[in-house]
Amino acid sequence: MTLLLIAIDIIKPYDNIYKIDLSGDNQIVFTNESVKPLRVQILENNEPLRNYEINIFLITPNNVERYKVRTDSLGYAIFIPPKPKFEGLYRIIFYKDESFSHFTYNAIDRFYILFSILEMIGGFVIFLYGMEKLNRGINALAGATIKGFLKKFSENRIFSFLIGIVSTIAIQSSTAINVMLVSFVDSGLLSLKSALSIALGAGIGSTFTTQLISFGIFEISPFIIAVGYILKRMEGRIRAYGNAIFGIGLLFFSIKIMSSSAYSLNVFPQFRSFFESVNSNPLFGILISIIFTSLVHSSAAVVGLAISLGFQNIIDLRGGIYIILGANIGTSITAILASLKTGVSGKQIAFANFIYKFLTFLIIFIFINDFIEVVEKTDNSLTRQIANAHTLFNIIGAIIFLPFVNFAQFIFKNLFKEKIETRILPDPSIFENSSIAIVVAHRKVIEMSNIIESMLDKIPEILITKSTSLINKVELMDKKVDKIRDEIVLYLIKLQKIEMTEEESKKVKIISSIIDEFEAIGDVISKNITRNVYKLYNEGINFSKEGLEDLLEFHKEIMISFQIMNIALLDFDKAKAKEGFERRFYVNNLLDKFHQKHFERLKALIQETFLTSSIHVELLNNFERINYHISEICKEIMSE
Repeated sequence: MTLLLIAIDIIKPYDNIYKIDLSGDNQIVFTNESVKPLRVQILENNEPLRNYEINIFLITPNNVERYKVRTDSLGYAIFIPPKPKFEGLYRIIFYKDESFSHFTYNAIDRFYILFSILEMIGGFVIFLYGMEKLNRGINALAGATIKGFLKKFSENRIFSFLIGIVSTIAIQSSTAINVMLVSFVDSGLLSLKSALSIALGAGIGSTFTTQLISFGIFEISPFIIAVGYILKRMEGRIRAYGNAIFGIGLLFFSIKIMSSSAYSLNVFPQFRSFFESVNSNPLFGILISIIFTSLVHSSAAVVGLAISLGFQNIIDLRGGIYIILGANIGTSITAILASLKTGVSGKQIAFANFIYKFLTFLIIFIFINDFIEVVEKTDNSLTRQIANAHTLFNIIGAIIFLPFVNFAQFIFKNLFKEKIETRILPDPSIFENSSIAIVVAHRKVIEMSNIIESMLDKIPEILITKSTSLINKVELMDKKVDKIRDEIVLYLIKLQKIEMTEEESKKVKIISSIIDEFEAIGDVISKNITRNVYKLYNEGINFSKEGLEDLLEFHKEIMISFQIMNIALLDFDKAKAKEGFERRFYVNNLLDKFHQKHFERLKALIQETFLTSSIHVELLNNFERINYHISEICKEIMSE
């Protein structure tokens, strides 16, 4: 006796009772709802066995039930299972003598799909939050070092490349680094060559998180979270370590959640079909990954999702690589979108980064089989292979393109021609990292300081020549300073919306105070000093030789104070700032000295001194006032 299962998706009705699909195997049904009839045909010597009793065993999640049915005139045994009361896998065995046929169906809650999807989304959000906490912890521990690197970009491409790796490991977002580079190049604070080298390093640094989670230390993730939570409630550096450990624990926990929800969803044919398409259809897998990465602004998060699917073998290595290829393209698209609101130089770095990613993508896609073969040799674990593929993508790109950054700079500088334009600060929210956003503001303050220094440097020539054209230039420069100040103020207001540490909030207040002092210095130069020179010009009078020498000497001391302050401002050097602040008392003594010398010339009845007395005294006081604002900037730096 042979029992044969006819497995067809659509059959023709053979009587007036069952005019529906009667194949019945691998169903997914809701609890307390009807199950489709199950059917087998019983043959003996290839002839239907009619009116024959068949034993049926129904194995539920918590019981075994026995039923009997008889075959019909065509030899079909048809069984309608009772409505399932519990969730889980149900097995049905049609049994006759030693022959049997096996059916299964899954019973799920009506909200099972919704809850599984919400679980997947929740796991993904926890992953992003874990990255944020890990970033905050590492940033607090090594933030000063990282920010120092970011302020001292080297023209050496190897050094810049290493800066990109280290900075991205700390920030955990190559997207944020790319957006930051757009801002820096656009503001003229970084060469395109250095930016491209940093971007190459950033790609490798961004794979740190995916390498970490691919080891799948799920079982101890609650313990890691607990330890991190306890430590992050403490003070000082222990709190920073706590944030980092807490973030790592959340990353592992989120992968466990996403893997579990993916396993739950995998019972649905539509879900399986979707990821089978990712595995088999490269264009589909890559396109989905590009869109998703562009939306969440994190290639690490998307690759992390791929790893969670890999833990359940829902995607294979080929599908994982397609997701990786799309994620790397998607992260560069975000930088292009950010560059649309910036100047020409910002577009240069954004499009150069996109071309580098795209060409690497093409090379790997063309040699995809060879690439898969190499990746398979790196580890036996699928999840480790996916993480290694992500790292190898960026290493291959760096090896190929790092030697050609000078050529790339030449190409993109000619492709996007420079023109006179107003460079603006981007919205700080695009950085997804308060530390980087503060670095951008800081470098804009340095740009403001350089303009003030240039204004200050022109004062001797103005005093000697009384050139109205030079005065006009200084007044235009002051307008630029005012514009930059307003721009930074607006930027800092928006920056307050980003979560910051107490130290970062203090830094924002310091920057706000510094730009007010710079604006005050600019006003003293463009409104007070130039107004007094206009008086000299209009009245046709000149300083005495000794009086002009005193003014120039005093100005020289003010320039020294400003240069010391400027050095301190570059790295918030407290020792240098203290040196600049202490010059305040030295300059005050000089002011008394030059006032005394002026009064002595008045007693000597020197005509030029008499005619220019009020202007001379006011200029001395203006110089001292500038030094006062310089010392206030130094005091702010010392308080950092």
